[in-house]
Amino acid sequence: MLKKTIAITAIALFQTYIPVPATSLAQNLGRSFQPLSANTCNQIRGQMEKALKVKVTLKTASFNDYINGGQGTGCLLTARGNERNFRSVVDVTRKLRTILANQGWLEDGRYVADGPTGAGLGFRKGSGLSLLSVEWEPSSKKLCAEDQPISDCQLSPEQKIYRITLNSARR
Repeated sequence: MLKKTIAITAIALFQTYIPVPATSLAQNLGRSFQPLSANTCNQIRGQMEKALKVKVTLKTASFNDYINGGQGTGCLLTARGNERNFRSVVDVTRKLRTILANQGWLEDGRYVADGPTGAGLGFRKGSGLSLLSVEWEPSSKKLCAEDQPISDCQLSPEQKIYRITLNSARR
């Protein structure tokens, strides 16, 4: 419950204090998203695999711009592993920021969320939007006390399960 509260609070803070562009929510609601080109999605997938050193799956999935509105489909890249594969949430987000920045994607601070077990970021390039999520959780809920902060939970690297997603689409 605590980690959900922190993530929601972080999202609410950024939504409140970061200016919204001239394009309003009402203007975007009717616009739909479609995946980036197959070539672009495969290129990003290859770079993610090289940087993260794990298999990255690619599939078409639903896409939701939860800040400006609009829905559709995107190319969803997913990587999984544990703390033996990924040193930290910060390390993974740094690597993926670099990949996207090198391709001309600019970070949009309105999509930033951060908490003890994960981070969310958004990136824009032209009419494209990429939503990054890097999260970990205990391999079993029984490993951590529900009434204690997650930072008090002593887990081995194998017990910290990571899920990394990058969902990218264009209007």
